[in-house]
Amino acid sequence: MIDYKRLERGLEIWKAGQVSPNGHKGQYYVASQSRNIRYLAASPWAACGARCNCPDARRGNVCKHIWAAAFAEAANRIGRKVEEGMSLERISSELMRMACAGIPEDWLVKWEALWTVVHEMAGEPIA
Repeated sequence: MIDYKRLERGLEIWKAGQVSPNGHKGQYYVASQSRNIRYLAASPWAACGARCNCPDARRGNVCKHIWAAAFAEAANRIGRKVEEGMSLERISSELMRMACAGIPEDWLVKWEALWTVVHEMAGEPIA
């Protein structure tokens, strides 16, 4: 089951620019909100699967850092599509396909959150 509070916190961290790639596909450094450190988080698309070295993830939770990494990876993938001139409708279709491909059912994000990312990357207001 998705913890939407963690999802929303991950989205806030990503929007604040507190996520940076670490050089491995799908893996990111994500800033802690409570301490002056960064955690290594992997999105569900990373070869190693979704994981993080924070205390919350070590307790078995899908932490906000993993969500932030997932949003960063989705944004990177969408950004490449925007640069290629793909239509917003096609991008949303591609994003849904990426979200569903090989990711466990409990990782599927409610469509509104993904659609928000699509619109933000395209620089368009949400209708």
